[in-house]
Amino acid sequence: LDDEFARAANVAANEPDYVYWTKVVGGFESNNAVTYTDGKGMSRETSNPNAPNMSRWGMEDQDTGNVHASYYLAGMAYWANTHDIRGAAWNDEVKRRPGMRVTTYVLDVNEFGNDSITGNRRNTQFFLAAKYGGFKDRSGTGNPFMDARGATDNSNWQKSAEPGEARTYFLSSSARTVLRSLDDIFDSITSEGNSIAGGAISTQRLSSAGAFVYLAQFDPESWSGDLLAYTMRADDSTRAVTLADAQPQWRAAARLDLKDVNNRKIFVGKTTADSQGAATAFTWDAIETPLKDALDRPTPSSTPDGLGQLRLQFLRGDRSGEGTTFRTRSSRLGDIVSSAVLYSGEPTRTISNDTFRAFHDAHKGRVSAVFVGANDGMLHAFNANTGDELFAYIPSWMGSRLSALTLPGYNSGGHQSYVDASPTTGEAEVGGVVKTVLVQGTGGGGQGVFALDVTDPADFDASKVMWEFTDRDDPNVGNVIGRPQILKLRTSAPGGSQYKWFAVFASGVNNYVDDGHFSTTGRPALFLLDLSKPVGSAWVEGTNYYKISLPVDSALAATKPTGLVGFRATGGLNGEVAQIYAGDLHGRVWKLDFTKVGTADWTVDKLSPYKNGGTALPLFIATDSSGAPQPITMEPMALYGPNNGTIVTFGTGKYMEAGDNTVNTITQVQSVYALYDDGTANLDIDPPGNAAISGRRRLQAGSLSGYEITVSSFAWGRALTDDDATQRSGWYFDFPRAGERQISAFSVFGSSITFGSIVPPTVAGSDVCGGGSGYQYTLNIATGSGTNIESTVGMLGSPWVLQVGADSVTTSNSVGRRVATTTGQVILQGSAGLRTASPQLTSAATVGRLSWRQINNYHELKNAP
Repeated sequence: LDDEFARAANVAANEPDYVYWTKVVGGFESNNAVTYTDGKGMSRETSNPNAPNMSRWGMEDQDTGNVHASYYLAGMAYWANTHDIRGAAWNDEVKRRPGMRVTTYVLDVNEFGNDSITGNRRNTQFFLAAKYGGFKDRSGTGNPFMDARGATDNSNWQKSAEPGEARTYFLSSSARTVLRSLDDIFDSITSEGNSIAGGAISTQRLSSAGAFVYLAQFDPESWSGDLLAYTMRADDSTRAVTLADAQPQWRAAARLDLKDVNNRKIFVGKTTADSQGAATAFTWDAIETPLKDALDRPTPSSTPDGLGQLRLQFLRGDRSGEGTTFRTRSSRLGDIVSSAVLYSGEPTRTISNDTFRAFHDAHKGRVSAVFVGANDGMLHAFNANTGDELFAYIPSWMGSRLSALTLPGYNSGGHQSYVDASPTTGEAEVGGVVKTVLVQGTGGGGQGVFALDVTDPADFDASKVMWEFTDRDDPNVGNVIGRPQILKLRTSAPGGSQYKWFAVFASGVNNYVDDGHFSTTGRPALFLLDLSKPVGSAWVEGTNYYKISLPVDSALAATKPTGLVGFRATGGLNGEVAQIYAGDLHGRVWKLDFTKVGTADWTVDKLSPYKNGGTALPLFIATDSSGAPQPITMEPMALYGPNNGTIVTFGTGKYMEAGDNTVNTITQVQSVYALYDDGTANLDIDPPGNAAISGRRRLQAGSLSGYEITVSSFAWGRALTDDDATQRSGWYFDFPRAGERQISAFSVFGSSITFGSIVPPTVAGSDVCGGGSGYQYTLNIATGSGTNIESTVGMLGSPWVLQVGADSVTTSNSVGRRVATTTGQVILQGSAGLRTASPQLTSAATVGRLSWRQINNYHELKNAP
């Protein structure tokens, strides 16, 4: 064994000198200087700000007192944690994986009981392998005791609740503690993965030029987060898609930790906007008195303690009080759990009028930004190319809860949600001026939405905060967990030409909870907020905002909570909204038709084409085989269907609260549906029931065998009875696995839909953050048949389907027709990162001259006066 480790290093053969790396670990442990090369090729020297462990100096020549048991394990673990184990210098090009590193977890069964003694335990090869093989190299220097700024930071390697204990070391001396430690290890591995809320990419068509991919992360040990940028490229000839680098191009947390806290542009909303604006700078001199009072108290019910200004500085990023007055953070950036990352580049070119074209040309060179909400109380905007923070915004309703972020016990049980929902951006004409507007809710962090003018994200200030809208303005606003949309609507009656741009959002959940501003009915609602509302003016229903309240079954609401999360809009001829489809927590799919009414009739009874005695009915109610309603939390997908109809597809299930996070607690079977909306207002004939399509028996049932989904052939139409064999009102299939459900959006490519289901972990837990898996489905929209494969990236979010390279076009045939083939690559996003799925997808379309007719008197017609 000693001879094996005595050989010299050979970089080309990918063989490190573990004796040397064990010496490096000994240098760190004893605080003696040893020169080493870090994972980036930079020369470094070991140092340790803690009390030195001199007994481990020279540990490369020591053994542990047992036969053939040396400390080389610690050297191996350190090297693999800080260096690419299949680096670019390896002469085997096929097996290179730059960026691939190993985190070491140690479960010590304490065979003779000696490791129960602290002094013994912390000198073993197992403990040191965990300490140096399991730390987070936040500085990128290979120093376990340094943060991104170069300052001392022991949180990289030690457990926050047990100072001095390595975070990846678990002492277990009984069967019960072994099992508990294994659970802790796997929870740690999964919880340090990526958020499944959704990443972002800077293009929808990949080529050799590459694109940035942005992924958010969270770490529940210190409740810190990160945003990472990778590059992805496609080979122009083979169309193969690869991650061009396994190490990120930049980490937002590291960039933020390097920034002077006094130079950060952070703004906070005013509790009551006035003519002076809707926000102020987040500095002690600028904030409102009520916010100062809240920050001066560790909890809302506490007496003032005089630490308000220090708390504000902590929230701005001052880390001088960490570990003493305030809690310890791994970075300034808070954990990112339920907020999807949003990329915003040049303005849209899809709106073809002179005003929007001029706006595009004026701002196409602006700084590209990525936006994401974090549980540090802020929406963050980062430079998409460098990772530097451009600005941050704190909604006003966070004010009374900001102090909790500073409490020493926050990491070990005090975690809360803050800005924990997904932003959206879009171009809109606001008061005669085109702007790029960002709108976002805060999920579990509070009941409200806000709007920002992000036309130039690099020049953002307090004056660019447009407005906030909360449950103080309308008690039907709940925790908005879905993504708002920026939409153009016709406000005049049919035949008129008056249009306005609105921020449209679903009311979310919990609007019936008594917090001083709550709905007494619990009715979910769709809100439409006029983007041009002047700063400081009051919200007035029917004037600058509209509310479409949906009916609820009061008996069902007594046992199952109400709520509305996602919706989908279809467009009219002038880019305005034609219809909106939305699914609620009681399984009801609503259709709202805006083509036939103006704002005076924006009510569910007037907008729904389906009625019973003038009362609106849904298009469909999703129920399981026993008739129990299935909750819908994803955005439905609306697609063109046969005979100018619409196919509405969606899956059922929710993943929002503690009871949703294990297979053991979820017994209801969830499903995937495709419904046919033929555009008429007719209800099913036999019997009318309580929906336009009266139940799943009007749909063609699918079945799963292995990884194949099969739906027998059928004709699309409105089934007249449950047994109508001449036509079916769509198709469906039930998820086959315990706990499997659908919460994220579908992606469309050609005639296929692709989506990722989730399966929570099989062990009980207290949060919905970690563990679990899922399955990637690809189905033919028309037939419902397709395949599914198990996730290779942990719990799945919504997959991307990217176009790869230029379309392949055939030569024209005798009548001028050509066939254009588009190649699509499915990119799986999950808690364990990104993977490309195979095989690639293809979609063919006929282009060129699609039809023609001969005009015999063409010249005569052309020359006619």
